[in-house]
Amino acid sequence: MKEKKLLRLIGDMDDAYIAEANVIRVEKTKYYWIIAAVCAILIVAAGYAAWFGENMSENGSPAAEWQLERSTGDIQVNEVTELPEGESSEALLVYLTEEELITQSDTSIFRGTIENIQNICITDGGGKSYYGILTIRVSQVYRDLGSCEAGQTVRILTNPIRMDGIWTEDMDILCEAETGMEGIFMARPYAEDESCEMEQGTLVWRDIADCQLPDGIRYVFLQKNDSILYERDAYPSVWAAERQDMESLTLDDIAAVIEELLQK
Repeated sequence: MKEKKLLRLIGDMDDAYIAEANVIRVEKTKYYWIIAAVCAILIVAAGYAAWFGENMSENGSPAAEWQLERSTGDIQVNEVTELPEGESSEALLVYLTEEELITQSDTSIFRGTIENIQNICITDGGGKSYYGILTIRVSQVYRDLGSCEAGQTVRILTNPIRMDGIWTEDMDILCEAETGMEGIFMARPYAEDESCEMEQGTLVWRDIADCQLPDGIRYVFLQKNDSILYERDAYPSVWAAERQDMESLTLDDIAAVIEELLQK
């Protein structure tokens, strides 16, 4: 009896109520699709934000990409703006006289303006190594041991430059570098096929830089405001002349010392 009564009640139900129930069901379905769409948008936005953070440099411009055309294996090079906490670098610098630094080192010596400063991470499987890259617009060449010409840009590989959480012992002068600064640089050119064997491949240095700075203390002279940043202990004659003249040292003065030593 109860079943028959229930069926009669259902049969007598107003069609308007059934239509209303269908509308409610349709509206709920629409809400579900809207929520799903919003979630999808948020996921895509989060992914883009992560990509953007990894692929943009500190000043907001697109991070440089290294194609590594000559290198082989599973090696990647990416621009970074910070280092893992506790990362450090130390160096043992061999003593050289100022004459030896200039005349006996296998470096190209040139003057130019810093156009860009980058820090990079070289990833070889699970291993990571950190370096700096200076891009210099060359204005004058004093000695060329590679393809270094006035008017062209040269990429110099260094230790990481001015990054939080890292102490780099041999970068005292270069850590003062800023874009737009003029300086004199003494950098060793890489041979075309010069490479480094890594765990999962071979890195050809020319894929990321044209030359290497032996250290960021003795092989760079930077013009900062009205003074020259250089390692006074490494160049005592320059330091003596600076104290004697009591005048501001200039890059022209440094260039004169270099040219005089190169002529010996």
